Amino acid sequence: MESSFPIELDWASYSQGKLTVHLTNKPEGTYLLKLYSINGQKLMDRVGSDQHLSIDFPNLSSGLYLVRLNAPAGGNTIKIVVP
Repeated sequence: MESSFPIELDWASYSQGKLTVHLTNKPEGTYLLKLYSINGQKLMDRVGSDQHLSIDFPNLSSGLYLVRLNAPAGGNTIKIVVP
């Protein structure tokens, strides 16, 4: 059974073409962050091990997106709105 850990997005950073993901409960080890369009198309994935992960997206269109984090201890998916 997959457990969840909370994640929090830093919206201020996105206004400058950068999405910053901040983990409130950082899982042990490395994790995989994936960004999907609302239609399910994978736009990117990144491997991280820090509590903060910054990703440049200067050309990300306005709309609804899904951010998925997977870690050995579980995962979580959240929706984000890009203005």
